[in-house]
Amino acid sequence: MIGSPASNVEVVDLLPSEATFVGFGPIVPPVAGASFNASGSRLTWTFPALSPGVYRLDYEVRVREDLTMGVTLLNTAQTSLGGRPSGAVTALVDVPAPFRVGIALYNGAGERVRTLYSGSSFEKIDTFDLSTARIMSLDGRIDLFVEGRLLVSWDGEGATGEPVSNGDYFLKMDVLDPYGLVTNVTRTVLVSRSLSTVEVLVLNEAGEVVRRLYREVVDAVDGSQRSVRLSTSVIHPTLPAGSGPSSSVTILVDIPSGPFQTAWDGTNEQGGLVTNGRYFVQVRWRSRGEEQTVVDQVTVLQEGERAGRGEVTARLDPVGGTVTTLSLEPAQGSTLMARLYNVAGELVRKAQGPPGQDRVDLDTLGLASGFYLAVVEVEGAQGPRERRIVRLMVRR
Repeated sequence: MIGSPASNVEVVDLLPSEATFVGFGPIVPPVAGASFNASGSRLTWTFPALSPGVYRLDYEVRVREDLTMGVTLLNTAQTSLGGRPSGAVTALVDVPAPFRVGIALYNGAGERVRTLYSGSSFEKIDTFDLSTARIMSLDGRIDLFVEGRLLVSWDGEGATGEPVSNGDYFLKMDVLDPYGLVTNVTRTVLVSRSLSTVEVLVLNEAGEVVRRLYREVVDAVDGSQRSVRLSTSVIHPTLPAGSGPSSSVTILVDIPSGPFQTAWDGTNEQGGLVTNGRYFVQVRWRSRGEEQTVVDQVTVLQEGERAGRGEVTARLDPVGGTVTTLSLEPAQGSTLMARLYNVAGELVRKAQGPPGQDRVDLDTLGLASGFYLAVVEVEGAQGPRERRIVRLMVRR
């Protein structure tokens, strides 16, 4: 009964696996006839009799030294009165590690390339060992050990997951002690490998990348691209798969490192459908300082639209000589949107034509003489439907 004396009391404490028993401390307040015993991780206190009150049972443990991080211990204890056990109780005990440890990779310019490790340690770390100081292939790696224990590995990649360039790098470990003093240990490592890269892009008629389909880096392989084949030259992205016409195109590529395939469903990087028109599938193969590019063409035609809605023609205003009218022939009753780019790919003009009149006026006043690209889009109720490219010459 609560508030009444108790006899034949036993307290059992089960130590967590991360801790090792060192010794018993005092019982506060002292209890006549009390005894205690330790058997492995099981600690037992026995009391012939206890008066009502609060008692503190002290003991000392050591946390395992192979733990490099601070740890939270789960302690479990149970009391029995007269041989009848009560419910077990648990307590979480945070044991912080006093030393903060950080390991980062730096390039030759002293710039941080990647953070490899951030944690803590119960013991001060004065040095570390490396499995090797060189990465010579794509699957190479450097393991970092502290007193024979693996702490972290570096796979030759930067913070973005891309392989770093060849050269010397520095693995630096900073150790912060409880008093704010920082010690450093640095090791120099070398990356020297020959890699090959293959990339598949989709570009519009203006040369802009609308979708990046595939990219892979492998150890360098001699040879050139053997073939690039498209499963179809026309796709209908809005039609369901298996309904007849192709809703996507499969790109089959054969390169020295092995054949592979990828596919394009007519969407851009944001997941939206591209406008109707011609697009170019570009496959780039780079190896040992040389680059090979293969380009093939695919036409996108959304459901309900016709290919070849007409050609865009350009006429210069005969009076002022600064306004170029772009028109769609034959007339389709469409609204045109035009963007004018210089040879550097910079947008220099933008205009929209009158609704349903198949023309748009571009004012070239103030532009330098030279060649420009006019990208003309046919606007529909659901947004852009087609795109045409016109080359313009501005003379002053």
